[in-house]
Amino acid sequence: MSGANRQAVIVDGLRTPFGRAHEQKGVFRATRADELAAHCLRALIARNNLDPQLVDDVIIGAALQLDELSLNAARQIALLAGLPVTCPAVTVNRLCGSSLQALHQAVHAIEAGAADVQIVAGVERMTGQLPPSPAVFHPQLSAVTSRAALSMGLTAEFLAQRFRISRAEQDAWALRSHQLAAAVHPVAGLLPEILPTPALSEAGTSFMATTDQGVRADTSLAALAKLPPAFLAREGTITAGNSSPRNDGAAALLVMSAERARALGYQALARVRATTVVGISPSEMGLGPVPAIAKALHQAQLSLCDLSTIELNEAFAAQTLACIRQAKLNPSLINGRGGAIAIGHPLGASGARLIISLIHSLHLSGGELGLAAMCIGMGQGIATVIERS
Repeated sequence: MSGANRQAVIVDGLRTPFGRAHEQKGVFRATRADELAAHCLRALIARNNLDPQLVDDVIIGAALQLDELSLNAARQIALLAGLPVTCPAVTVNRLCGSSLQALHQAVHAIEAGAADVQIVAGVERMTGQLPPSPAVFHPQLSAVTSRAALSMGLTAEFLAQRFRISRAEQDAWALRSHQLAAAVHPVAGLLPEILPTPALSEAGTSFMATTDQGVRADTSLAALAKLPPAFLAREGTITAGNSSPRNDGAAALLVMSAERARALGYQALARVRATTVVGISPSEMGLGPVPAIAKALHQAQLSLCDLSTIELNEAFAAQTLACIRQAKLNPSLINGRGGAIAIGHPLGASGARLIISLIHSLHLSGGELGLAAMCIGMGQGIATVIERS
């Protein structure tokens, strides 16, 4: 494992379709979160004919670590997936950035010579999960933030007002997300990134899901304009239509040292060039990607003009548009396969999903460099730069 200038590469990645977090209509309403993640791990190992004994660690991100995702769920998931008892596992939590953080930790371990083969994953089952009450936060946090700032919906409203992002602009971005995602979906069952996953139809019949449940090819600006504000009843512009929904889903990546990947005969999909996290004011939660992107590009010794594509997690259209403006991003390079407003945002799984989408975008377009970035609740940002192999 030792050696100078070690590089971490991504050998493969796949995910479940993302289902709606709905107790009557969600396609994964009867599926446990740990089973969704184990399903991804089993498929990743089988698809790559990987000897499980070679896996040094399993790192899984999850934001709502409750019920079946409590008590270091990564260890339970690894065992469910058939990994040997000698393979360790750890669950990490950086809220929405959890599985991107899991990737970062795997990369750091490889670059340090502490590991050669790691499985990274993210999972969330938001069906039946309620947002935490503001009462759980320590009263002394009021010295640096407010209860209103701890509501991501209200921080999105703040950004919309601060940067004068209109309801019409937000709805237009949401429509774009659905249209781009819908353009991919007709062949989604044939794409290697989507793992067919046992599911229940709204009528209660079993089937294999191959597409994301929330993508609406038939939506329109008129339909989006009819939706009421979700957080501020009168002057609000944030609605269910221009926000990411609540979802169930999982995603997984196979990460190795470049040296070990070559020795095992794997053709890497991409190598990781930079990994960064930042903190910002909780009241500006959605702007976390702006300094994270700048820091990642500096670390990789790149500029924005070097990037071929960007995956920017769409927590809210207002937040996404604010980041585009503040970071001076080219909108045409962002989320070319649709974003979280359409695809979904199962918190802990979204970071790994962004990387999978980014890799496929680079390979389909022939681009060389891409970046994934996310905002994180309570004021953080995370970004990752990858280079197509």
